[in-house]
Amino acid sequence: MNVVAFDGEGLECGLQFLHAPFGHGVEQPRLVAEMVLKNSPGDARPLDDSVGIGSGEPLIRDAGRGRLDDPLARLLPALLVTPRSGLRFVGLCHGLNHSENYYIVLAMDQVPRANRIGRSEGPAVDREIANRRRGSVTYKVIQWTTGFVGREAVKGILAHPELELVGAYAWSPKKDGQDVGELCGIGRLGIQASSDIDALLALGADCVCFTPHQLAGIDVICRLLEGGVNVVSSNLTNVRAAGEAARERVEAAAQTGGVSLFGSGIFPGFANYIAANMATVSQNFRRVRFLESVDVSTYHAIRNYENLGWGKTPDPMWEKTSREVLGFYDECLDVMGAMLKLPISERRFRLEWAITPDDREYFGFEMKAGTIAGQKCTWQAFTPGQEDPVLELDACWVAGKGLEPEWPIHHGYTMNVDGNPNVQTRVTFSPQVAERIEDYIDMSNTVTSMPLVSAIPTVCEAAAGIRTYADLPLITGHYVPNI
Repeated sequence: MNVVAFDGEGLECGLQFLHAPFGHGVEQPRLVAEMVLKNSPGDARPLDDSVGIGSGEPLIRDAGRGRLDDPLARLLPALLVTPRSGLRFVGLCHGLNHSENYYIVLAMDQVPRANRIGRSEGPAVDREIANRRRGSVTYKVIQWTTGFVGREAVKGILAHPELELVGAYAWSPKKDGQDVGELCGIGRLGIQASSDIDALLALGADCVCFTPHQLAGIDVICRLLEGGVNVVSSNLTNVRAAGEAARERVEAAAQTGGVSLFGSGIFPGFANYIAANMATVSQNFRRVRFLESVDVSTYHAIRNYENLGWGKTPDPMWEKTSREVLGFYDECLDVMGAMLKLPISERRFRLEWAITPDDREYFGFEMKAGTIAGQKCTWQAFTPGQEDPVLELDACWVAGKGLEPEWPIHHGYTMNVDGNPNVQTRVTFSPQVAERIEDYIDMSNTVTSMPLVSAIPTVCEAAAGIRTYADLPLITGHYVPNI
């Protein structure tokens, strides 16, 4: 029988993977299913738990290498090693048995919480074992709210090979007790949403993905951190905008729990990370400029812009409100400044409005003629003795076309580094499937949620405290082979 092993990302890892020494308290893999694949993965049948590597049964009889060509076999790990099974996927073997495709699924018991790499609640494993296990550790995650961004976060968590969704916070009473999958429109998962914070903390999660829209929840975040749960948040970058007292409180909570808080999204967040890294190719640079320009008329939650004065006549109070409500955008200057080692000495903010010449409505939010229907915010950072800003962030948001003035909208991010050489790039997004307006809406929520989801394994292994892109190693997505 010719056999080849595949790891959790569908990549060939060869026979050595199956024969690697599993000592020092690390569980041995065991066979959880075998099948002769004909037409359906339903042909799979469970094996006796006593059968596995080291059981005396020769698993590999031929050192030849083969290919895992049957796309149906790709479904096996998801069907047989589910979050509720208490197992984590290790490998999928393929061979030929009497001219028929033959498959073996390998799995391990979940890694005990006390033995997670680098965590304070248990002894660290030695480097050799840690390196062998890295990439197969499962981090338990709670999704905090299942709104538009939260729904896409749930999908990302379920698709990530190192993450396991164990619960979700129900913001409204009507969601309490409902199945999380049904709340997110993806079918039953067997996981109930709950408004009981104590019950959620009792799940023993490693991380909470915190995505409520408004800049709120400091009390809850501190409670989670003090309880030993890492938090990735779409609204808190380094917490400076919430005030020094709040920042000190969050830092103290993280130190108490021995965990980390990390804030990101697309902007503020990942797009600024790209802009700062662009300066790498310049011998020197004088300024980094960043522009987000988006038509938000497709945004389900467009009514949230009413908090900034949209739908109202222009008034100086709305400039003050925008500076306060959008303070967490100003935190991008801190992160980019830290990444680029800039001694920021001064910050400035300015605001321009765009007015609608007609009545318009999007998702039930009305804006009458002569009211605010767009705005351009600019945040600048200066270094000592310099008249020109070293960092400049612009956010240009409009609700539809024909506003006065009508700014050019690129539906993405334009980034410039003024230096030697000058560097420019534009980042735009498009749905994988673009058949409905909802596909674009889901995409915007996906690019907000995935920088958080992708960061969870790294954040769970980070030093305690408030962490940003300036503190963490490279964060990447995960590969999924074609089916």
